[in-house]
Amino acid sequence: MVLILSPRLPLRSIFSRFFPAFLCALLLAALPAAARAEAPYVPIQPGHSAMWFDPARAGEGWIVGILSEESAALYWFTFDDAGEPRWLEGVGRIVRDPGGDSIVFSELIAPRGGRFGPDYDPAQVVREVKGSAVISFSDCQHGRVAFSAFGKSGDFPLTRLTRTMAAGCAPIHGTPGEPVRAEAGQSGGWYDPAYGGQGYVLTWLANGSAALGWFTYDPEGNPYWMVGTGALENGRLVFPALYSARGGRFGEAFDPAQVEHTPWGRVELDLACDSGAAEYAATATGFGSGRFDLDVLARLAKPACPWVKPTLTELYDLEWTELPVPAYTTPLSPVHFEMNSIADDGTVLGGGRWDGWAGVVRLRPGGTEWEKLLEGGGQPFVTPDGATVYAYQVIPSPPEETGRSTYDQLVMWREATGWQPLPGTVYATNVTYGMSQNGKWLTGAGRFVNHEGYAPPWKWSEETGQILLEDYFATPLGISDDGDTVVGAILVFSSRAAIWIDNAMQFIFDNDGVQLGIARTCNADCSLIVGSGRYMGNPVPHSPLSWYRDHSGAVTYLDLSMPEGATASSATVMSSDGSLIVGDQVVWEESLSKHLTDGWLWTQDTGAVSLRDILEGEGEFQLTDRWNRSIVDVSSDGTRILFSGYTTPPRGSLQQYRAGVLRLIPKTSGGAFHQPQGVMRHEISE
Repeated sequence: MVLILSPRLPLRSIFSRFFPAFLCALLLAALPAAARAEAPYVPIQPGHSAMWFDPARAGEGWIVGILSEESAALYWFTFDDAGEPRWLEGVGRIVRDPGGDSIVFSELIAPRGGRFGPDYDPAQVVREVKGSAVISFSDCQHGRVAFSAFGKSGDFPLTRLTRTMAAGCAPIHGTPGEPVRAEAGQSGGWYDPAYGGQGYVLTWLANGSAALGWFTYDPEGNPYWMVGTGALENGRLVFPALYSARGGRFGEAFDPAQVEHTPWGRVELDLACDSGAAEYAATATGFGSGRFDLDVLARLAKPACPWVKPTLTELYDLEWTELPVPAYTTPLSPVHFEMNSIADDGTVLGGGRWDGWAGVVRLRPGGTEWEKLLEGGGQPFVTPDGATVYAYQVIPSPPEETGRSTYDQLVMWREATGWQPLPGTVYATNVTYGMSQNGKWLTGAGRFVNHEGYAPPWKWSEETGQILLEDYFATPLGISDDGDTVVGAILVFSSRAAIWIDNAMQFIFDNDGVQLGIARTCNADCSLIVGSGRYMGNPVPHSPLSWYRDHSGAVTYLDLSMPEGATASSATVMSSDGSLIVGDQVVWEESLSKHLTDGWLWTQDTGAVSLRDILEGEGEFQLTDRWNRSIVDVSSDGTRILFSGYTTPPRGSLQQYRAGVLRLIPKTSGGAFHQPQGVMRHEISE
């Protein structure tokens, strides 16, 4: 049996366990900060196609390839009892279990006997069943392997080393800064039918580079394997240096300090989706040079080849819910509704005024009546779990205040305590600008009694109270979940995007050194920052372009297609993992002879999506009434987008306030086996 499959995008400094140190550095560069966070348990899915290793066993590793909902393939890079390279392979059955999925490899095959070079004879290859193994995963980053082989048994923890381009566990719409190549579906197993019994495992990595494993034999017929990383050069995948390894011992006797990596030589691949060629030139003694005509042998369940950009509706089912905003029927009873925040379960918070009452309102999922939560309050922020609400409440200013009659007091609500003043506040009156993705930190500005001029900026948590930021001209808009990083703008003639790390400020520039405009928010650890525009003092024209800055500091301008007549575009909020960015653009509405605001959505895989087209196009919603739809928030998990706005009625008619929620429902759990571009194909030869 010969199979070939592969994992994909690099995930940790684990290739140092598997590859030489410089290969580890290349793979680390491809790892986004968000990928380091431990994920909750998920069922076995295409995102588990990866290289895995035991940190205590640096120098050997496992390649798992998910072939379908029912099957997976395994390659084990290891050594024999004398320290010579050995590899095992197997095809396993995925066992679904509510307590945790597993992959059962009832037979692990140890091939031997082939002799490297032009005289290779596949008939000489001996495939012996030498053991079995079971692999399970606690989440997308960790697993275990239990094995019995060559008279030995063991049970090792596994840590992810790579992530496969376009086949991550989540999000299903891609990760910013990790564009998917059309060739991504080439990841998998390749072999020359005339040289059966050996082959390549190709892995496209998320940073656009690739990893290659070659399972073969030495000139004496002993098992042999090489690994390396490469990149696309003039249409060919070039791996300038593959490395072989020896010195480890199988089983409990393994000592990572004994593993030696030796340069082997160079490989170039010229591949289409189903066929291609490989050329090699070895520097190691006895291997020479040559060429193989390749066919695909085992294709991963995801992605298809060629990879084609998916549409939003191929990834998600969409659900639109119009919120029950009271009608404005008479000038004698004003109505004003403005939404602010949404929890992960769909609970909506905003400011409302109707029937002579004004304050913070709340609407539970499926509800039809607004709760009057806080009279005289406004600007609510709700935590993702809906358990805490932050807001301000208008209170009379103290007698010694001469400049204003009221203050905005910060307050917080919990079920057990009701509304209480926000603990640890220093300033007498405050405004809140932003909240961390986990709801534990706030940013804003405040003033003391009789204070004039700029309001000093601050950050706050329940544990620390208000902490002053050291720049009075700052507008802090976003903050990391640990409170160490703040993003926003410095207002000097015009806004300049800025980031504060441990309270030290620096401006944000694009890749050409152009100073950017406003950093509006960030993901959970602020490794991804989203913003809009350029600083107007730049020697280049001011632009409404929206952009994001990734964990490496590189800035990418979003590929927003501005409709004809659009005058501005602004990124506003993002999901906790940073993979979904939403914003507004101002467009000309010919039927009303007015400019209206409408929303857009951007993900790495879909690119920009006009939500006006989604809501008013030829799909299932086909909304016919036009109103200013501003996006004000997105749930931390990125599945609910909150709109707030108003109609633009003819002269003499009353303006109506409107609100709604667009829900994104993944078509498959965790984005597992959905393949809109093609059908999964894998072949296994016996």
